[in-house]
Amino acid sequence: MAELKEKFFGKISGAFGDFIGIVRGDDNYIVKKKANRKIDNSPQAVDRRNKFGVAIQASKSVNSITNLKLIWKLKAPSKLSAFNNFIKYNYHYVESNGTTTDFSLLPGLGFAFSVDDFAVTEDSIGLTLLPLINSYSFNTEIEKNIEAYFLVELYSPVSESSKKVLFFIKSSGKQLLDLENSLSFSVALKETDTKLISQYSGIKVHVVFCTLDVEDKPINYSVTYSN
Repeated sequence: MAELKEKFFGKISGAFGDFIGIVRGDDNYIVKKKANRKIDNSPQAVDRRNKFGVAIQASKSVNSITNLKLIWKLKAPSKLSAFNNFIKYNYHYVESNGTTTDFSLLPGLGFAFSVDDFAVTEDSIGLTLLPLINSYSFNTEIEKNIEAYFLVELYSPVSESSKKVLFFIKSSGKQLLDLENSLSFSVALKETDTKLISQYSGIKVHVVFCTLDVEDKPINYSVTYSN
């Protein structure tokens, strides 16, 4: 049923007859319903749908983190959501069986860093950075803290009933931005996390860092590290 968004000459949302009203921001579109057609189940079409499904899954996980969602929205073209901006940016860097080179948790170029140690154990994921002193000109008057975000990607399921690819994300919690000493970050894996991991033979972890101001709002962010 169509719905008038305003009393006079309002915006129409929903279906009415053979037409659909779509409201996007200040714009209103009326489009004709598409005729029913046979779904393309060719290998190429199935692969495209699976690839898009991987991008959607990853976007849901990343955009569940407030600071990451905020950055994707700030970097989005007009009227494009943070969710859709992530998909548009990363679509060329995913396949039906997982991510590829250049997949990124945040858009564009961020500050570089060097990893001293990285480890995944039964109950945690940890990473240590070499000092950031020469990595970027941080404004420590504003950038007070730093936080790490770990996107866990699971692939090659051991059971045919499991999804081909699965994502979940973790935050390390903020710590003081120290440029002259090594920084270590870790996240605990819950029992539900380890149960998911056990259902896959492949695991990849993508990590990105955000510097934060005193109100915990993101100021700068890093390139994405994947292992």
